[in-house]
Amino acid sequence: MRQQRSTLFTILIMVVTLNLVFLTSCGKAEKESEKKAEEPKIIEIGVIGPLTGEGATYGQAMKMGIEIAIEKINETSPFKFKALYRDSKLTPKDAIGAFNYLVNSEKVPVILGAAGSSISLSMLPFANEKKVILFSSISTADNLSIENDYFFRNIPPNKNQAKTAAEFLKNKLQKETVTIFYENNDYGLNMDKIFTGFFTGVGGKIVDSIAYESGQTDFKSLLAKIKQNEPDAIFIPGTYQEVAIIIKQAREMGIKSTLISGDGAYSPEVINIAGEAAEGFYCTLMGLPDVESNLELKEFTETFKKKHNSEPNVYSAYSYDAMRFVHKAFEECLKESQGSCSGEKLNGIFYKISYKGIVGDIVFNKFGEVDSPYIIYEIKGGKFTPVKYE
Repeated sequence: MRQQRSTLFTILIMVVTLNLVFLTSCGKAEKESEKKAEEPKIIEIGVIGPLTGEGATYGQAMKMGIEIAIEKINETSPFKFKALYRDSKLTPKDAIGAFNYLVNSEKVPVILGAAGSSISLSMLPFANEKKVILFSSISTADNLSIENDYFFRNIPPNKNQAKTAAEFLKNKLQKETVTIFYENNDYGLNMDKIFTGFFTGVGGKIVDSIAYESGQTDFKSLLAKIKQNEPDAIFIPGTYQEVAIIIKQAREMGIKSTLISGDGAYSPEVINIAGEAAEGFYCTLMGLPDVESNLELKEFTETFKKKHNSEPNVYSAYSYDAMRFVHKAFEECLKESQGSCSGEKLNGIFYKISYKGIVGDIVFNKFGEVDSPYIIYEIKGGKFTPVKYE
């Protein structure tokens, strides 16, 4: 009898213990569930740009603008963003490797980038295949203007800046003859072709069209050929590092022609490399509104100065707007899907929403791009200064 009571008591203790364990586990599970419910949703997006090597100023400008946008968004948004950065090194091989990692390993539905039209073109077939959005604030080549694909950009295409440069040279500076000295890549080839059409269309004459290679450092023999023809101006569409060396070597050789380039030549490195020879050099670039009349742009500029102790350039501002547009697209997508957002869902939303950015309205046409003008900048007093002309 005593043994039976002991057994019953043991069983009772076990039941009580198991109930306590069960209730404790349930309590923990409920707390964990409540904790997870309280935690904001984290959305990861990819960023591909040249963070080191040639073109690094493009990538760093992108990164600084994106980071300020994410900080601003995460202050108030119910869901938060995290950017995963990968270095393209301004080469297709590294860019494609970065794309594959971000898509296959990190499963991102959106990638901000790339810098460099050739780099964006190299990734585009993979983006279309995987249904992942590429959103560039720097790539400008016209052959990226494709209907209903997965490439978007809030920077206007080359045709807009080629037209601006041609009309500025002919109508404002009264230049009659131009030699085109272009970088042998998608950007340079595209600019060579369309600038020729616009300049001859306003009555100018193209004396010659000469290509140089990416990474080239000695341009003297090609410049000697250009010098023989004595053109009124030399149009040099290319990347800032080569353009800076061309400017320096041209002036050292006594070439007096007006020197002008596209947006690829916009970088403080042009001034650092070319020195005094850079004075009077022109380039086309997207414009920024007046800071004092645009409160959000003013706030962005002040935040940028505090963080980086320098003025933001246009690529940082355009990258900031690109990230803010992505946030709005996710807001719409999450309302519609009530869950995760794929690149395919976001693609449709990109085409139908609009966003009033700090540099202008983002409304995508059927080619996934905006139609906005370029302006002319001149290096004056050691800095890029907008040229005002009618």
